Amino acid sequence: MFGGPGHPVAATIKDGDSVGDFAAVALPGHTPGQLGFWHEQSRTLRVQAGIANPDDSLRAGMSFQVTMKFPGDTYPAVSPLAIQGGTDGAFVWVLGPEDKDLVVMWHRFSYSHEGTSHEIHASLVVVGQDQVHTAMARTVGLPIAMACKLVFNNGINDRGVLLPLKPGIYLPVLDELERIGVVFHER
Repeated sequence: MFGGPGHPVAATIKDGDSVGDFAAVALPGHTPGQLGFWHEQSRTLRVQAGIANPDDSLRAGMSFQVTMKFPGDTYPAVSPLAIQGGTDGAFVWVLGPEDKDLVVMWHRFSYSHEGTSHEIHASLVVVGQDQVHTAMARTVGLPIAMACKLVFNNGINDRGVLLPLKPGIYLPVLDELERIGVVFHER
């Protein structure tokens, strides 16, 4: 409930009107007069909907999925983070049917122990198998999945945002990675 005096309506917004960087878009068929707001630069349509909940089955904190179907052609959605920049303009890197990706890592650790300088070199080379079983998936996605498995199986009891700096987190993941051939070589 809002307190205070009422205020007269200064203006109404209709299909096609501009509201800042957004354009009002009529959304007929749900609620009379419902509008969405289109932001051309980000290609984002902001909408709000009311969902009937007569059985009180939807509760605060619950999630559900909404599928929206629009008339016309469909196009793939590309995360802005996947867009690369080159001398010929923007592009998205895609593996062809016969392509494989490659992950190469090299670390040099320099340290001093009892007055003597030491250096350790650690290197990793992982070649992807195909378009789906990529080196990036093996070196980024699989370690995350392995850590999730530890959480689900009560192998990690800490809660919250965790850095993989505790042996109880990184050792089981490194052991599992070694079993599938993802391992650093030191010299």
